[in-house]
Formats: sequence, C-alpha cells, structure tokens
Amino acid sequence: MNQYQQNPFIKKICEQLVSRKLGPEEINPQKVEQLSAALYTRFESMLGRNIVEFLPKEKRDEIKQGIAHLDLRKEGDSLERIASVMSSAALSAEEFQKLLKYTLQELTDEFMNS
Repeated sequence: MNQYQQNPFIKKICEQLVSRKLGPEEINPQKVEQLSAALYTRFESMLGRNIVEFLPKEKRDEIKQGIAHLDLRKEGDSLERIASVMSSAALSAEEFQKLLKYTLQELTDEFMNS
C-alpha cells in the first residue's frame, strides 16, 4: 500500500486560510503548520460527509445495505469489499468538482467565522 499523501493544493489553501486568520503578527511557522494540519483533517472529514450526503437517498440506502452485510472486523480484504460496494456510487468529474468547491467554501466559512 502506498504511503498516504496529502493533496498539495488543499494543503496550500489550508495554510493560506490559517495565515489570513492569524494575521502577520501571530504567524509562527510551527503554529501555522499545526493549525493547517488540523484544518486539512477537518476538510477530509467534511468532504467524506458531503460525498455521502450528495448521493441520492436510494443510492445511500443501497450502499448501507451492501456494507451492512460485510464483516468489517475481519482482517484482509475489507477495504476492497467496501470499495466494490461504493463503486456504483462514483461521481462524475464535474459532480466531484462542484462538491470540492462546495466543501472548500464550507470549510472557509466555518474556519473564518470561528
């Protein structure tokens, strides 16, 4: 399995948001890095939630039923089985682009208003 790698573009957006919110007098590279990492994790969580919410209810129900029959406690190919269940819910590139833009705006609004 490949090592997890963050999206450099999203990472840069998170760094810019933190720098913009903190202001020049509070910018400490270590603090910016820590807050950016937390913001990136929040983005991933929001994106995952939004992907599920974006799906039509029928498709969400179908996926829930498919996953409910899996024994995820067993080692082995659990991820492959989940991926096969969810593959029927693939988004088009245009849909994903809209979802990404929506999620980035949601993250920006939440972070800048907190």
